[in-house]
Amino acid sequence: MGVMQMKSETKSAEARVPRVYPYKEFGERLKQACDGNPDVPEPNYGRLGWFVEKLANVGVTASAETVRKWFAGETFPRAKAIDGLARILQVDLAWLTVGHGGTFDAREKKVRNALADGIVNVVAGFIQMHGGSPAFPEPNDKRARSEAIDLYTVIRGAQYAFQIALGTEDGDGVKFSVRPAGEGTFILGAVASGDFSIEIIEIDHEGLAEVGTRKNGLIELRLDKTFSVKGRTFNVIKNFRERL
Repeated sequence: MGVMQMKSETKSAEARVPRVYPYKEFGERLKQACDGNPDVPEPNYGRLGWFVEKLANVGVTASAETVRKWFAGETFPRAKAIDGLARILQVDLAWLTVGHGGTFDAREKKVRNALADGIVNVVAGFIQMHGGSPAFPEPNDKRARSEAIDLYTVIRGAQYAFQIALGTEDGDGVKFSVRPAGEGTFILGAVASGDFSIEIIEIDHEGLAEVGTRKNGLIELRLDKTFSVKGRTFNVIKNFRERL
């Protein structure tokens, strides 16, 4: 086999290797958001340049090639850029980032929120007040069911999944009933500390395994008023932005 033939076959083999698009789903959501916004130019009619200009107006520097890669799913925007995209396209940041929360119309969102557990809505409100973008799992979300997720959140461009456990009075302390959750799920305990105030603690997996008790498929965690038990204290979250 000649050298030229070998080179030709090598090039042919390389040409057959499919290109990888690790963020294809994000690119599809970006296109979907454009389709729903009449201000966005059609593809090949100035769309990339339009985004470069609009992003610059919100303090984000990006080239046309960078924007093209976002649409193709080749790369994923940094936190500031994706926040700018959500603002420009007037879509939910959590939906654009992770695919949850932005596909419901106003009526559907109202019904969905009414069906969600009250304490989950309260925590979602606190997260939003601290600059986060919360979103409820969709009914067919397999990950949410298997990992006991009540809430998805984007804070400072990072993605989080939360389980919210409501604390109830237990003598001189408080009791939480926690569903077994995946390691990637942050577990938050919420307990009323007044008529119109709550305290939120972080229930880490290690601490829960160490001092929690399994009961009827749940993990029961009993703490004193300082959120401590057996020498272990669970931290109170004062501000989601600072904690996460």
